[in-house]
Amino acid sequence: MFLRFVPLCLLVSVALSPLLGCGPRGLAPRAPLRPLPSLPLVLVRNQEGLKPAGYYLFNHNQWRQLDRLRCRFDPRSKTAARLYRRGFSSAEVVQACLDLRRYAKGAPHKLEAIAAYRRSGLPLASFGKYLASGMSLTDYYNEERIGGRGLATAGWILTGIGAAALLGCGVAFLGVEIASWRCSDSYESDCGEGDALGAAVVSLGLTGLAALTLLPGIPLAVLGELRKRDWLRGRLLDDGHVTDLDTFRLRYLDQARRTPMRLSLAPLVSRGGGGLSFRLQW
Repeated sequence: MFLRFVPLCLLVSVALSPLLGCGPRGLAPRAPLRPLPSLPLVLVRNQEGLKPAGYYLFNHNQWRQLDRLRCRFDPRSKTAARLYRRGFSSAEVVQACLDLRRYAKGAPHKLEAIAAYRRSGLPLASFGKYLASGMSLTDYYNEERIGGRGLATAGWILTGIGAAALLGCGVAFLGVEIASWRCSDSYESDCGEGDALGAAVVSLGLTGLAALTLLPGIPLAVLGELRKRDWLRGRLLDDGHVTDLDTFRLRYLDQARRTPMRLSLAPLVSRGGGGLSFRLQW
């Protein structure tokens, strides 16, 4: 049984291992950021008085919205410079102030993040979870939306246990062969029978353990690594140009239509015996 199981596991491992390197890598920033213009050190006259001139020039209605929302957005600030370089328009800045008031009242410093959140097509209802995570926007999407780290870790742990069980089974099988070879020259009728029986029981148990761990472990490890390969790179959501955010939005909407991965383990009982049912859907 051991001699049949080992080649099968090796064959499955070799067949699935190329999947770890296939498929496109996750998106990375490509579009260059806009160069900053020379910042005017003057005030512009608005219908309600003088307003600061900076990287953004808002019209009268936009200034009224900003004042009504009490959005402390300075067109000459570092945040304004980052938004300008990334390509956000003045209308998106006003919309970000509105979203910030609705979804993150206690985080005025997240204006850029919520603007990127909306432009990326991510559901604003989950913006609070992003704030609670304490991670960067790109890391939050990779960890929470794509995932894969937990699957890969669990898969590699199970695969390691199965490999160790196979190694122990091989050692026990080798011990039986050595004992049989030594007893071939012996005249004792019961030479090595007890050791052979014990080694057979150990080998059978280790083979069963290897089967229970390798069969789910290898697919989980492969799927986890494939998901990690799909992670965004280069802080795309935090620093990328709006062109890259638009590319990401199209990809995200396409992935949202796919069936999520489901994993289930259940006992299997029949008249002739029982077992364990393993189901993986993706």
